[in-house]
Amino acid sequence: MRLVFKSSSSAQVYLIKGLLENSGIKCILKNEMLSSFTGYFPVSDSEIELWLANDLDLNKALEIINSGI
Repeated sequence: MRLVFKSSSSAQVYLIKGLLENSGIKCILKNEMLSSFTGYFPVSDSEIELWLANDLDLNKALEIINSGI
């Protein structure tokens, strides 16, 4: 697994996740529930993380992320 994107904006993370999954790239979200505690924890600890299930998808995922932002 490889971390490819993180943000405190759930909308942004879900948008990127949708773009990747529509391209056949399986993703996993981490810290999804921690984002509701922003302000109680440092922002960097409560950002939602988007991980790739397969490291071999990294180049394709980065290309999609960079074109989608």
